[in-house]
Amino acid sequence: MDEQGEFMFGGKREPRRSRPDQPERLFYADLLEPEMAAKVDELRAAFIRLHGLRGSLIPPHRLHLSFMKFGDFSSLSSQVVEVARRVGRRIDMPSFEVTFSGIQSFEGPPPRMGEAPRRPLVLVGDCAPIKFLNGTLVKAMEGFGRRPSEGISPHVTLLYGPDMVPFTEIRPIRLTVRRVLLIHSERGLSNYNILDRWPLH
Repeated sequence: MDEQGEFMFGGKREPRRSRPDQPERLFYADLLEPEMAAKVDELRAAFIRLHGLRGSLIPPHRLHLSFMKFGDFSSLSSQVVEVARRVGRRIDMPSFEVTFSGIQSFEGPPPRMGEAPRRPLVLVGDCAPIKFLNGTLVKAMEGFGRRPSEGISPHVTLLYGPDMVPFTEIRPIRLTVRRVLLIHSERGLSNYNILDRWPLH
């Protein structure tokens, strides 16, 4: 279990936020390998300095490439986890490369009363294999009676902050995806638990 939360710039721990009504999230993603995470962390630090951004960082060991959300739940049952695993077992595809060519903010959910916006600042790119992967997940979820979430554009979340950053081109970053992970996110606690994994051939 990941016990480390997000950190404010300057090294101070961000105060714990209250947990949402549906605090247990399952999603499909891949955690960045340590060498790639260090490279992205270095790029992030330079971008923050250049643009004077504020917010809370995602720790390097939790940087991940998001594929698709399975769902948010008030509590996590073994039956729900098993369905998510069965969906993941339908993945059958080779490893592939993703190229990230820019950084920008997503709008994020509306802030709570009295709170500043928590807009994700993300690496963005385009990758046809991720669209194929998401199509596989959607079809499998529908087969198990689950309503799929909206497709996710390939991205790696770098931080959450109040600033809205327009698309900014960067020197391309390329990474190879060799696996898909089923991750349980304990929302509001910043904990990730890897429940299953499927290697790409």
